[in-house]
Amino acid sequence: MRKFPSNNRIAITCVSWALVVVGAMWPCAGTLAAQTPDAAQTPDAAQTPDAAQTPDAAGETTTIHITADRLLQDEKNRTATATGNVAILYRDLEIHSDRLEMDEDREEARMTGNVRIVAKNQVFTGEEITVNLKDSRWEFHKGRGEISPRYFEPGTVLEPIYVRGEKVAGSENRVEASSGLVTTCDLADPHYSIRARKITVIPDDKIIVRNAGFYLGEKRVFSVHTFSVSLKPFARRRIPILPYWGVNDAEGYFLKTTYQYMATEKQLGTLYMDFMQKRGIGTGVQQDYTLDSGGGSAYVYHLQDRDTGNTELDARLQHRQELPFDVLADFSLNASRNDLYSQNSNMLNTDLSLRRNVDGTNVQLGLHERRSNSDYSDSASRNVNFRVTHQATPDTTVTLSEDYRYFDFISGSAADQELDSRLEVKNRGKWLDWTFRMEQREDLDGADYSGDDLSYYLNRVPEVELQTDSLRTKHEVFGMFPAGLKLGFGQFKEFPEHTSLYRANLDLKLDNYMKTYGDDTSLTLSGAFQQSFYSDNSAQYVVNYRSELKRQLDRHWSGTVTYSRQAPSGFTPFRFDYSRAFDSVDSVLQYNLGDRMRINFSAGLDLSQDIYRDAILRYQFIPNETYYFSLSTGYDINNSEFRDVLTRFKLFHKDRLNFNVTTRYNPVTDDLSRVNAYLDWRVGERWGIQALSGYNGFTRDFDYNQVKVRRTFHDWHAFLTYDDQRREMRFDLALKAFPFFDTRFGVGESGELLDTSGGEIY
Repeated sequence: MRKFPSNNRIAITCVSWALVVVGAMWPCAGTLAAQTPDAAQTPDAAQTPDAAQTPDAAGETTTIHITADRLLQDEKNRTATATGNVAILYRDLEIHSDRLEMDEDREEARMTGNVRIVAKNQVFTGEEITVNLKDSRWEFHKGRGEISPRYFEPGTVLEPIYVRGEKVAGSENRVEASSGLVTTCDLADPHYSIRARKITVIPDDKIIVRNAGFYLGEKRVFSVHTFSVSLKPFARRRIPILPYWGVNDAEGYFLKTTYQYMATEKQLGTLYMDFMQKRGIGTGVQQDYTLDSGGGSAYVYHLQDRDTGNTELDARLQHRQELPFDVLADFSLNASRNDLYSQNSNMLNTDLSLRRNVDGTNVQLGLHERRSNSDYSDSASRNVNFRVTHQATPDTTVTLSEDYRYFDFISGSAADQELDSRLEVKNRGKWLDWTFRMEQREDLDGADYSGDDLSYYLNRVPEVELQTDSLRTKHEVFGMFPAGLKLGFGQFKEFPEHTSLYRANLDLKLDNYMKTYGDDTSLTLSGAFQQSFYSDNSAQYVVNYRSELKRQLDRHWSGTVTYSRQAPSGFTPFRFDYSRAFDSVDSVLQYNLGDRMRINFSAGLDLSQDIYRDAILRYQFIPNETYYFSLSTGYDINNSEFRDVLTRFKLFHKDRLNFNVTTRYNPVTDDLSRVNAYLDWRVGERWGIQALSGYNGFTRDFDYNQVKVRRTFHDWHAFLTYDDQRREMRFDLALKAFPFFDTRFGVGESGELLDTSGGEIY
């Protein structure tokens, strides 16, 4: 053994062995955090060695430092031992311990005694750590620390997860604790914890707990064999095992529970049992599974409704499978019978898609089928689509698609069957782009189904288009207008008129050109010219131009006048390229007092119809960050009649209060036709209230009222919600560390989102 002097503190540069430790620890170091330790001991300038420059995985040079009081190195056995204030510094990562043993051949490092990993003010601590570069894996003995929310996909975990264990091991994509404890409570003696034989954390997927006991303080409340918490975005809104209960008109008093009977890395099974006073007992099962090169989820729910006597059944299946020849398959099935909102009904939807993307060629095949029947209607539809996209050259793309559609309303008439075919070849050149396009719809049912006799569609058989622009040609029109030019020729068949003609067209578009006059006035011009010739000797051209004059009148006032005109001349036998004539002038007068107040007044005249546009007034007042008020209304000049008056008032205080109320008043009928309100109020440190309300002036009643009261504890949220539409009161519990997705608050009884805005003037 070679002995190094130990006077003072010795700095040793040991690049290859340092990479053993930091290479394996680095992927997880940025996400393992701990409990606010004392400042990390970093060597001062006199103790830090010269930087060792080593290329990292990306090929960039990285500086690594190892320091210790004493080092013993065995060159023959390729091992080393460091003792006394051992520290490794690598990028933003520090590893500290009392002792370090390294084996270069086994690519393994063992650090013992007061082990700490410090990374970006985060720390994981333990008595002993072993790092293996081969497996990119680390292992703590008697370890403890916290897993930062940054370890997971944003929005899935909101607060740190604290883990303790006799052995805590991990890598870039998992953390495991044996004889461990997990909690989201940051106290040394947590209010609650889950203690288990084994705890596995898989980022962006799940937390799996085996042989678990649920504890309040040091008292065990109950035990389960296994359970799991999903970490996937938009997954279930409730933590497994926690029930929620309440009462409503349709179900009476209810208690809805879940329990996960299976929880492994590849399999997850959940049982559902709902007790409803009026409807009976509903039971269900959801099984998530992983197979070789595939996986998915199956769900079945059954209820014998004691109120209606019907059997309610809901089944869903989603599966993804990798097939030979690089084919990816997705299959889904959704079936229901006699759900709560649609009794005496059946529905079955199936979807299958196959995709292959190899060597610049993307192939897709989709099969979609829908069937439904009820007391009111029966229908069946089928859609088969095939699409191939091929990158023939870096500049040329070929796309071929076929779309078959079948729809049968089961009303005694024949089914409607259509086939849409499309071929497109696009090439982008240095100066010029060209496109070859064929589009055709074939009526497969012929005269059997007459419902599509009035349907519009257009066949291109074929069409060729050339396109360029001034950015590529370096020439602007009249030396001032950026422009785009298209030339096209093709045969078009338009239905239901059965018009079949050739068309040649030119389309010149002049983009905005701005001219300024002094510091306060600008004029913007743009326009277009289209010329088309048809094989029946008809022709048309369309001239379009627009000018906009802006002027800053003084410090606060500004005005804009816009003139627009489009003048078609001649005749087109088609609908698809019909151009409407218009001739109008519009003006806007605007007042801005910084960001505090804005007034906007607009009016206009349709010169071609000799009709005035409504005069519109919009007013906004924002005195500070707390208050907001706006008012908008209009006046119908032609009929001398006022439009509705719409007002919005907002009261906002960061983290405390958000209150919005919108009103709509009809001055003609003198009615308050709409009042919508939203409230989110944090009352003190522990209480909060959310509320939605909508008043309908036509029915003179409330369309909806929803109120949610939140009580916050150290680790939990408790929610009490009232829904006036459903006549429902319910109670939920949720951990603060996990998002609470309330799928009912803000949603109407038919599943529609409740809109608390008051709309616009029109």
